Amino acid sequence: MALITLEKLQSLAPDPVSQERAKQCAAPFRWQLLEGTERVLWGEYKTPANPFYTAVDLDGPGFKCSCPSRKFPCKHALGLALMIFIRPDAFRFGHTMPDDVEKWIQGRDKRKSGILKTSEPSEVLPEPIPEPKKAREWTWDLLVSASRLDEMKQGALELETWLKDLLGRGLAGAESLNRDNWEFISKRMVDAKLGSIGRKMRILASQTGSDNWHEKVLKDISLWHLTAGGLLNFEKLDISTQLDILQFAGANVKKDLLAEEPGITDNWQILGVTQTMEENLTARKTWLYGFKSEQYAMVLDFAFGSQPFEVVYKAGSSMEATVVFYPGTNNFRAIVSGRESVLEDILPVKGFDSMEAFQKHYASLISNNPWTGIIPFGISEAFPVEIDKQWHLSDKNGQSLPMRVEGLAGWKLLSIGAGQPFTIFGEWDGEQILPLAAWQDEVYFELKSE
Repeated sequence: MALITLEKLQSLAPDPVSQERAKQCAAPFRWQLLEGTERVLWGEYKTPANPFYTAVDLDGPGFKCSCPSRKFPCKHALGLALMIFIRPDAFRFGHTMPDDVEKWIQGRDKRKSGILKTSEPSEVLPEPIPEPKKAREWTWDLLVSASRLDEMKQGALELETWLKDLLGRGLAGAESLNRDNWEFISKRMVDAKLGSIGRKMRILASQTGSDNWHEKVLKDISLWHLTAGGLLNFEKLDISTQLDILQFAGANVKKDLLAEEPGITDNWQILGVTQTMEENLTARKTWLYGFKSEQYAMVLDFAFGSQPFEVVYKAGSSMEATVVFYPGTNNFRAIVSGRESVLEDILPVKGFDSMEAFQKHYASLISNNPWTGIIPFGISEAFPVEIDKQWHLSDKNGQSLPMRVEGLAGWKLLSIGAGQPFTIFGEWDGEQILPLAAWQDEVYFELKSE
């Protein structure tokens, strides 16, 4: 009967708690309606108020529920699907699907095929097609107020003065600055609403004396100088550059504004998930790849203290979803404005065929937006090599770039390839590749430092 295995279904639970609660929901007495066909299950989950309307497409699978849960799939949808394995006799089969379930299945089928078929001529008038969302004309005042922009300009003036003094000392002098000097200017930048620059200064101060410190600080000084000059000549810049500078400096784009924007609906593959912690804040980056659009997207979420993230993303799976990108040039950051179902294992990304091609691509991005930060990296037919105790990723032409790997991660990459080239995805920060995923014979491997 089931088109999905029990093992696969259990693996789709966003976390162990959801898996346990799904088992509790997989009890017929909790449902006032349980019906289905060979492919689709639907039901009404009892609640003190109105029931939750739940449906599961076993071909995919796909999940749909009217509950307010932020987890996907929710415990009700998982429980409904689980019952087909443990209590199939609880369902009444052979019934006609409810209209909303039928429309949902039709929409899924159309998205899978990528073809919107023209319906046969009929006397019945088709339902009106809703007008597509129109893209907003972004302006700087949607990100910051005029008073905040003035504060940022004052901070830019102070930053420029500090940079001139710093460069007058030379890089050796910059390295000799004590922690208090860095801490003072860092706080001044935060007070002037240039929070991103202030935080970066704190990080650099903690790394004084480390390998390649001079190269790192020189790169950041260049960007800070460019940012200060841009803010002090803000009105002369085009809109895209204004948006790029503001976001680099720390201005936030409100998510409710983004949610109103048209997005890209696609089968978004979840390539990799990374987490970093600073003080009491955990930042999570989730990298996505649109199967049809061939676009990369990076979803950045934050959680304070011991709080869990509102949405769980499982690396190695994919989802039918709509993704909306932040404004600006070369902006890979995005939000997921709506997702419908979790799908099967993911296919390899369409990577560059050589390191040279990737580096030309990166140079083009930087020339269009010098504030471009970490970007997605994908290459086909690559393999790891160890050069002077440093892991590199080499292409078929023998050109290589250094990788940032820890512990046994480099050896794991080597074992995945088994001497054969493979497709790899990761992050590129302008200096090193952080590998996050690999495919060998279309089999996905999640890469984590060990």
